[in-house]
Amino acid sequence: VFIAPQSCVSSIKAEFKTNMIVLEPGMSTSLDEIQIKAVPAYNVVKTKYHPKKNKWVGYILTIDGVKIYHAGDTERIPEMQEFTCDIVMLPLGQTYTMNSVEEAAEATLDVQAKIAIPIHYGMYEGTVEDAKKFQELLKNKVQVVIQPQQ
Repeated sequence: VFIAPQSCVSSIKAEFKTNMIVLEPGMSTSLDEIQIKAVPAYNVVKTKYHPKKNKWVGYILTIDGVKIYHAGDTERIPEMQEFTCDIVMLPLGQTYTMNSVEEAAEATLDVQAKIAIPIHYGMYEGTVEDAKKFQELLKNKVQVVIQPQQ
């Protein structure tokens, strides 16, 4: 099963020929014991990459009472102050997503996460140093888990 916004459905179905669940911002579904809520993901400054009108999403997964927020490709948006999570996965790429590492750290505080995992860095954009800076900015506030680079 693939869960995606409407704009992704045709390309995913063509490639994988699988069941699709379409979610737009504000919509929810569940699979077995996992609740899935789609939240907005868009750019405020770099709107040519991820405009709000596209209705692209990040996801909040609730598993055994633990809320995990995967932000997807987004900048820090006002909606991040409307929900909370236990674990947040935020992009540090800075070309198509957050405008700075500081902005990603602020977004972490917006969602009141206890654990933060930086994503979208180290391969095409963003650096391991960005992840370390993210960790330093959140020191004594949020536990930051930096995944080993492949």
